[in-house]
Amino acid sequence: FQLKEMTDTLFEYSLVSGKTEETYTLEKISVADILVSIEDTQMADLISDGWQIEKSFAAESVEKYIDVDMDFFCRVLDNLVSNIRKYADKSHKLIFTATIKDNCFRLSVSNTVLQSEMLEGSTGVGLKTCQKIILDMKGSFKTERTGDTFCVTILEPLCPEE
Repeated sequence: FQLKEMTDTLFEYSLVSGKTEETYTLEKISVADILVSIEDTQMADLISDGWQIEKSFAAESVEKYIDVDMDFFCRVLDNLVSNIRKYADKSHKLIFTATIKDNCFRLSVSNTVLQSEMLEGSTGVGLKTCQKIILDMKGSFKTERTGDTFCVTILEPLCPEE
């Protein structure tokens, strides 16, 4: 487990530093499939570990598509879950929100952060890696901290309707 964590960290450092160029295989993926994947993997894992989750997935999301490399998109989601486990306050709900707005799929995850003294040791490379991956897939990745609330928002442009 420690070896995997170290190799993942090394990969993230190399990805963020720009020394390696990743090849993304973008494919048209249904937003509905992405939301089911999030519920079945990331959210299910968190719930089984005792986290409380509030979700709001807009109904109009399900008939839309985005171009992403699903392996890398899942890597981003897994990294966010890893950060939640390390830095979020388990006594507060996690909020997952998915909407369609301005011709984009918008996924937000917000949580209450632990006391600041518990956040020491974070290099921030995980979030930088997530940002680079999403940007490379023509999306945007934003983090925002307001008081004790931390929110990550991923925007991916919708595929043109046929």
